[in-house]
Amino acid sequence: ANRTIHDALHGVDVVLSQEDVALIRRLQRRRYPGATFDPYPETVPFDFPDGKVHPLSSAPPRKAPFLPSKDEAKKVMRLVMAMRSEQYQRSVANRRLQEAKERPDYQQLIWDEPPEGEVRHRKRLPAPKVSLPGNAE
Repeated sequence: ANRTIHDALHGVDVVLSQEDVALIRRLQRRRYPGATFDPYPETVPFDFPDGKVHPLSSAPPRKAPFLPSKDEAKKVMRLVMAMRSEQYQRSVANRRLQEAKERPDYQQLIWDEPPEGEVRHRKRLPAPKVSLPGNAE
């Protein structure tokens, strides 16, 4: 067998060993490069106590385990009742009014113009009318 090949990159002749030739033959036959590589290793056996491998139905899990406990339900109901009460609604409205009062009016600061309510009384000038083109040339 011819075990000498020419390395064009370095310009030298290289003598292949027996392992190199075996590697090239495995690659030409479209096999794994390593002779000792096992593509299908032993799987870990699963231990099913019931002996069942697959579920009997594809039904979604029940909702009962996801329900809150009675104590949590009482806490949630107390919060819901507090939010429905008029006192809570009034406090939310008052909080919004306070935030609106504290927030500066950026429109007047940026443009130095009065808001739209005060502009109504100002007289507007109509746009100038441009004469129609004619045969002047």
